[in-house]
Amino acid sequence: MKTFKTLALATAVSAGLLGASGVMAATDGLLQPNSSQGEFDITLDLSTVIQISKLNDIPLTYTNGDATGGMDFCVYTNNTNSKYQITASGSYNDGSAQTGFSLGKGDADIINYDLHFTDAISVDSNVPKLTSGTVSNNSGSGWQGSGTLDCGSSENASIFVKTTTDFNSFDGSYSSTVTLLVEPV
Repeated sequence: MKTFKTLALATAVSAGLLGASGVMAATDGLLQPNSSQGEFDITLDLSTVIQISKLNDIPLTYTNGDATGGMDFCVYTNNTNSKYQITASGSYNDGSAQTGFSLGKGDADIINYDLHFTDAISVDSNVPKLTSGTVSNNSGSGWQGSGTLDCGSSENASIFVKTTTDFNSFDGSYSSTVTLLVEPV
């Protein structure tokens, strides 16, 4: 019995020293008659995540001297206020980067376009334009994302494309790839 008491005392002292040094957050119970009580912490660290989804290709439609098109999509984030910023950049289908936004077909002819964006759906050219490679964060406050994954089966953001080049003398098929980068604010 003396050996058991000595071992229990040594274990209790060791547990006390470990708890005092900050190595362990948990505290073991003391050897006592009838009951013993210990404590431990449970923690969960969640990273802020963000997702852009429901993107579609945009075919442009020619009307009254302009070619236009658009799409609605979803931006989800789990950050506290669901705010995000967006950066758009364009590239040609051969992978070469653009300095602005333009459609190309492999020759010298390019058709420039503006890319309008807002955190609402079904927009037109009356909303802010994105500048290629530049962060847009709605005057520093951030765009409003959805706090529901997949936006609750709907959309909460919109892109509108409008050409700015007189292309009446051009022919052929012109294309471009736009990359949208969304980041929590």
